[in-house]
Parts: sequence; C-alpha cells; structure tokens
Amino acid sequence: MTIKTYKPEHLDKMALRFLDLASQMRTMTIMAKEENCNDIPIHDRKAIEWLDNLELWAKKTKIQLTIFLQERKKTEDIN
Repeated sequence: MTIKTYKPEHLDKMALRFLDLASQMRTMTIMAKEENCNDIPIHDRKAIEWLDNLELWAKKTKIQLTIFLQERKKTEDIN
C-alpha cells in the first residue's frame, strides 16, 4: 500500500464527504418514514463492505497518526 502525505485540511475534506453521505442517508430515512415506508428495497452489500473497509482504515490510520506524532514529539524533545 502506498503511503501519501496529507495536510490536515485534506482529512477535513474527507470528513466532510463522510458527513455529506451521512446527511443523504438521513434524508432518505426521513423520506421513507414520512411515507410510512418500512421496507425499502436497496442493494447494500457493496456499501456495507465499503463502510467496513473505511472503518478499518480509519482505525489503522488513527493508530499510525498517533505513533507518528509521538515519534515526532520525541525527536523534537531531543533537539
């Protein structure tokens, strides 16, 4: 897997995309509830797979960031 460097702003943009998707899902939920639709026919296998992968990625990335910041702080403390 290729490691890329990111500015914190890039992570913010990604987070906003996630929030936009969550908003769209909430809108669909509200629409269905307003129409008393309790059985919504959707294909969700891939979406659930992608979400699982994103959750795993986020956990791993947070650990990597934590380690990176700790090592960086140690280096700064030495200098």
